[in-house]
Amino acid sequence: MRVETAARAIAVLFSLIVSGCGLALTKAPLVDRYQGLVDRSELRQSRARIEGAKTKVLAVVFSKNTQASLTFNAELNQRFHSTIGSMTLNHEAIGSDVDIVLSEQGLLGALFVPLKAAFKEVRLAGSIPEAFEGGADYVGVLDLDLNYISLDSKYTPSPIMHIDHIANCSINFIDGELVAGPDVVANVRYKQETEPKFPDANNRDFIFAVKQARSALIKSFAAEVKAAVSP
Repeated sequence: MRVETAARAIAVLFSLIVSGCGLALTKAPLVDRYQGLVDRSELRQSRARIEGAKTKVLAVVFSKNTQASLTFNAELNQRFHSTIGSMTLNHEAIGSDVDIVLSEQGLLGALFVPLKAAFKEVRLAGSIPEAFEGGADYVGVLDLDLNYISLDSKYTPSPIMHIDHIANCSINFIDGELVAGPDVVANVRYKQETEPKFPDANNRDFIFAVKQARSALIKSFAAEVKAAVSP
């Protein structure tokens, strides 16, 4: 009984840390994905599919939501390495896992794979005008939402940790005439329901759930791009 109580106490502390209640880890609220990029009223959402993409250049522009998610991801990575990671017995091992799962380069690289397979060239741009001035045929507004929601307060008292892991991504393709489409959307909500243990196990359960959510997103996004864009 004492072991179970101690494990639950540590799990609660872990939940407080990752949910931002004690050590604040907050993310900017979602905004319209076109904010600061283009007036959505100027877009004509009418294209259902892109054909012959292998002759076209795509420039990807990040929405404010994407920028906020990447910042949040970097902060979560840092938090694991410092506060949460310091609670574990095997800091180097969990740190290595965190670097892989929370890798910005790894996630973006995986999301770009189906785009690079479909288009002649894929590049990054800072704005829509910059993209077209640089010779892009299409601009893809990439909107990413990475987050987690601790639901423990909803289920209290409970012997289970409840955390929803959010991994959503969309890309809408816009041409030089501001004709938009197809709008590719992939949304994932992975429910983590794990028994509280001790720091190492709790950390690994959390990172495993993040990995499951993001792996599902990568797979779903690739399938949606393939269905909407033909080389």
